[in-house]
Amino acid sequence: MSDKPLVKLTIDDVEVQVPAGTTVLKASQKLSKEIPHFCYHDGLPIVGQCRMCYVEIEGQKKLATSCSTTVTEGMKVKTDSPAVKQGQNSTLEFVLLDHPLDCPICDRGGECKLQDYTYEHGPARSRMIDQKELLLKHHPISPEVVLDQERCILCTRCVRFSSHVDGRGELVVNERGSHSVINVFEDRPMESRFSGNVVDLCPVGALTAQDFRFKARPWELRKHSAICTGCSIGCNIEIHTKHRHPGIPRPDGNKPKPKIERLVPRENKLVNDWWMCDSGRWGYHFHNDEHNRLADPMLRRKKGSSLEKVSLKEIQLVIDEASKSAPWEFWIADEASHEEISWAKELAASWTARGRKVETLFNPTEFSSKLVSALSARMDSPWFSGEVRFDGITTVVSTYDSYRTLEDVIPMLALKLGQKVRHEGLKWITRSPTSLYESSDAPGTTAYLVPVPKVDADLAALAKIPATEKLLVLWGAANSRGLLNEGIAPLQAVRSALETATPKGPVVVFGQTSQNAKSTALTDYLKKAPFVVLVDSYASAWTEAADVVLPIEPLYESDATLTNLFNMKQESRGIQIHHPNHESIRRGSASPVSPSLSLI
Repeated sequence: MSDKPLVKLTIDDVEVQVPAGTTVLKASQKLSKEIPHFCYHDGLPIVGQCRMCYVEIEGQKKLATSCSTTVTEGMKVKTDSPAVKQGQNSTLEFVLLDHPLDCPICDRGGECKLQDYTYEHGPARSRMIDQKELLLKHHPISPEVVLDQERCILCTRCVRFSSHVDGRGELVVNERGSHSVINVFEDRPMESRFSGNVVDLCPVGALTAQDFRFKARPWELRKHSAICTGCSIGCNIEIHTKHRHPGIPRPDGNKPKPKIERLVPRENKLVNDWWMCDSGRWGYHFHNDEHNRLADPMLRRKKGSSLEKVSLKEIQLVIDEASKSAPWEFWIADEASHEEISWAKELAASWTARGRKVETLFNPTEFSSKLVSALSARMDSPWFSGEVRFDGITTVVSTYDSYRTLEDVIPMLALKLGQKVRHEGLKWITRSPTSLYESSDAPGTTAYLVPVPKVDADLAALAKIPATEKLLVLWGAANSRGLLNEGIAPLQAVRSALETATPKGPVVVFGQTSQNAKSTALTDYLKKAPFVVLVDSYASAWTEAADVVLPIEPLYESDATLTNLFNMKQESRGIQIHHPNHESIRRGSASPVSPSLSLI
């Protein structure tokens, strides 16, 4: 709830109350009235330059731009008067003077605001008789983004994102007046890690993504709400898939499967606002690799031989034989969901009840116990017991020299903090890992960004920070914080310990293929194990070390719960596709343990 006083006004003869300082555009949305607009966006500074969001205000001689006009007590607004309609019609006619008529080949066709508004508010036909101005077309401004200046309507959304949100100022308006064009500054290619967002922001087809160009039409795509698995932020996203026509059979006879065509961000102001990073956006291609998909239970009959498709009954007999040796070790990857963690715990309990020896500690190393103990002692501390919020934080203390350096590790956290540094005066202090805390720091308003502890010295440095201070461990994977909350040391933290460790017995690994590469430390560790059971979705270096492979459906295809860096549990619905011809282990909210898995 806002603590601002309420202002009463009338919009199209309907009375509404909104907090003082609200714009007419936002007030109209409270009445479910959509005023057309191009340049306005909730996450960008207001400029009021597209002149599409005209409204008529009683007592004012000229039409007003609703995006930049704040409400006043007793204001009377008309959004659909003849004067407003004429203003919107004239604006669109002006925009369309030099706009090319290439909708049939434009990637934005079908989700283009200019198309929609022209149909709803624009002129029926063009009065333009002169030759249209020719500008740059199909011009790459980065390896990922293509610019078409002829389609640009100069809403400057992309420019404001580059200057205000990203802070690099790579996109600018060149020239003046009718010669104005959008381009990269001094013809330097964009280097932003967030360049894909300008494609989302563009209301027309002036900026398109190389990755998606000419791949599909928007009306051919199905949208699925999900969570990005590229890093620990857990950006809220939509997965857009294109499906093979059900009347066209696949050559292999299997049921047609969807192909991911693109990922786009969903708004969540507590996590990723309206944005996502490029590595997450274009890191989905592994999912479309059917050749490497693990589809059936497989067994390696002897070291050096190939994996063979076998029945679960045969796998059970092999596991029974391997269980006669030392206790089983259970390992869980940092991308594994909470459902997978539940499977692992229930499987360990089931094996123990059946007389198989199982190590009680998951991801077992000597350092694992120390890490879990040290961080569990802080569970009542700020940001450990609840969700992470940067409200009220005035200073950040980190081992990174700036938020730009942090982009290499967790891009979206760097984007969020970078805006606070540039626009809210957030102070950034750089210190060594062993001396992050100083008693002179302002308590309660200082946040400590701590690298992932990997050795005893890291735990000692962490212990110097009082439990009352706000501390954020920079976990890098999709569910690292979730593992910690379940009492398991994240794989990221035990890599150094793995380098000198040797398995005490056979190993079970719950992996989950995502955009991230597999841990080479665990790969080398698995090669030393006498026997390895791998639960995963795609072939990898871990598969090469496995004696038994049990396939599961990927994160992007089924229900999954992940805890992000900010300690927020988020549900990913995914594509929801079942592969009936495969004996894959299916994740589901009704039963966390698959019948297939319980057989072994």
